[in-house]
Amino acid sequence: MYKPEINLFHYPTTNLYIDDSDDFLFSVALGVDRLPYRSFTQPDEGRLYADKSSHLYEANYLQLQAPEPNQSLSTVQRLELIGKLRRQNLQRYSEPAVMIIDYSMPSINGLDLCSQMHNPNIKKVLLTGVADEKIAVDALNIQLIDSYVNKNEASLARRLRLVINQLEKRYFQDILGWAKNSEVRNQYLYAFDSHFADYFEEICEKHSIIEHYPVDEGSALLLFDRYGNGYTLHIQIGEEAAKPHPQGVAINGHQRYHCWLQDGVGAEHALVGCYDEYLMAPPQLRASTAG
Repeated sequence: MYKPEINLFHYPTTNLYIDDSDDFLFSVALGVDRLPYRSFTQPDEGRLYADKSSHLYEANYLQLQAPEPNQSLSTVQRLELIGKLRRQNLQRYSEPAVMIIDYSMPSINGLDLCSQMHNPNIKKVLLTGVADEKIAVDALNIQLIDSYVNKNEASLARRLRLVINQLEKRYFQDILGWAKNSEVRNQYLYAFDSHFADYFEEICEKHSIIEHYPVDEGSALLLFDRYGNGYTLHIQIGEEAAKPHPQGVAINGHQRYHCWLQDGVGAEHALVGCYDEYLMAPPQLRASTAG
């Protein structure tokens, strides 16, 4: 019950690739077919880019102000306000969540580069050769890296795509440690329920949803597709679920849920920019890290 089945918020992020071979970087990134991405043949440049977002969410916390003087914000309110800050910033898509690093590079090996990083949130995948796998396993055991992939395997792009998708989910699970907070768990029970998660995934697949955010202290999720078209998923739990909406769906999981999807979102929940707009922008406008 303590492991989230879905993340409270999610949006597309940028993959970082670090390898001394330009040709290899291009072929791998192209094969993975997951935009946006940035590649670096100079390891320090990649590390510095990743570290720019090191205190992204901590900085967001410092920006939060309670609506009234002397009023404090609950953890739930802070999470939802951070979600608002992210969806009002088009550069959110440039935020690096997963970094793919070659182990064997002339100037530095990939593990030494990982040990020099100051970004505690970014997930790290080490590309290894057969001879380096024991080193990678040891690094995984001490949590210096989050995964490793043999760069010589035939299905490298497919394997990387799977690993990146898994680690991006973990990235949104781990930032701010929301999943370990009892106040958050009690407010967002549905995020820990596999029955609700199955329903949520069906909704996202049907409407091509790629980003979502919690609002109204857990009673709704904002959903957006790549073109910025929005929906509001209303969620009633327990006694509230006994007052069904005519177009709603009943879900019997750890709790009884009643959910219905509404086209559009309120003006106060507007999305600034959209994924398609970001991808179509000139590269120089997509280069900065989200802030």
